Amino acid sequence: MVGLGRFGALLTGLLPHLPDDDGRRELATMAMTPDAGVATALRAARALGCDAVAVGSVGADAFGTSVAAALDAARVDTQAVRSVGRSAVEIVWLAADGQRRVRTAGDPGGAAADAVTAALTGAAALLLDGTAPDLALAAARAARAAGVTVVLRPVSAPEHAAQLVELIGECDVLVASERVVAELAPRGELDDAARQLAELGPRAVVLTLGAAGALARAGEVTVRRPGVVVEALCEHGTGAVLQGALTAALLSRLPLAECLAIANTAAALACRALVPWEGVAPRDEIIATTERVLAGERPLGEISTSRTA
Repeated sequence: MVGLGRFGALLTGLLPHLPDDDGRRELATMAMTPDAGVATALRAARALGCDAVAVGSVGADAFGTSVAAALDAARVDTQAVRSVGRSAVEIVWLAADGQRRVRTAGDPGGAAADAVTAALTGAAALLLDGTAPDLALAAARAARAAGVTVVLRPVSAPEHAAQLVELIGECDVLVASERVVAELAPRGELDDAARQLAELGPRAVVLTLGAAGALARAGEVTVRRPGVVVEALCEHGTGAVLQGALTAALLSRLPLAECLAIANTAAALACRALVPWEGVAPRDEIIATTERVLAGERPLGEISTSRTA
C-alpha cells in the first residue's frame, strides 16, 4: 500500500478548559505525532497486516525528523520520503469545554514523479488526502492505469474545488467527512449526498459521521454502521484511521459491510487516545472487537465521550 502526501506534524495539548492565552501555564500534557492524514492511514493499514510505503516529503526541521522517525518506528517504508522546507504543523488544544485548532501550512514539499511511479509498481492501493492536487491527480491516473485501487480522503475541500472534483473522478473509493460533504454535496439527506458524490465517478463512497458511525454506498447498495461505544478522549483525525483500515479490509476482498464494520471499529478504538497516531489498535483487538459488534455482544450507539474534538 502506498501513501502519497506531505507528512506534517500534529501537536495536541490537553487542558482543563480552553485558555485565553497560549495555555502553557495550564497545559496538562502534549503529544507530538505525524499528522492525521495519509501517515496515520498508513499506520492503520500496517496494523492490519499491509506493507506500507510512504512517498512524498517531510519538513527539513525538527518536526520533520520526528515524523520520519515515527513512520520508521511503525515499520512504514520511508525510502521515497525526502526532507524539504518547513513542516506543516497542526496544533489542537483539547479541553472539556471545546477545542481550538491552529494550522500552519509549511512549505508545499512534494514528490518526484519517478518515485511515485516506482512505488506504484506492484502496489495494491494508493492512499491520497487531496493535498498537492496536481501531483495527486497524476498519481491517481497512473495508479488507475496500473490497476491500483485509489482511495481518497480529502482533509477538506480546498480552494481549488474544481481540481478536487476532478481528483474524485479518478479515485475508486472516496472517504468524506461531514465537513467535506457539506462543501461538495450540501443536501439534507445522507443517502442523497452519497449518491451525489458517487455521480462524480468513484465506485464507492464512504461518509464518516463521527460519533454516529459511517455510511457506505457502492452502486445501489447502501451500508450503515452506527458508532461503537468506547471511552473516548478525542475524535480528531480518526477518519484517517478509518481510511487505512477500510483499504486494508477491501484488499482482503471482504464484503463491503464487513469492510465498513472493521474500519468503523478501528476508528472508534482510536478515539481512546489523545492523538489518532497513538490510538491505532493492534490487529487482534480490531478484529475481535468487530466480531463482538457484529455478534451483538457489544452495545452500539453514539460514542460515549469525556472530551471530543
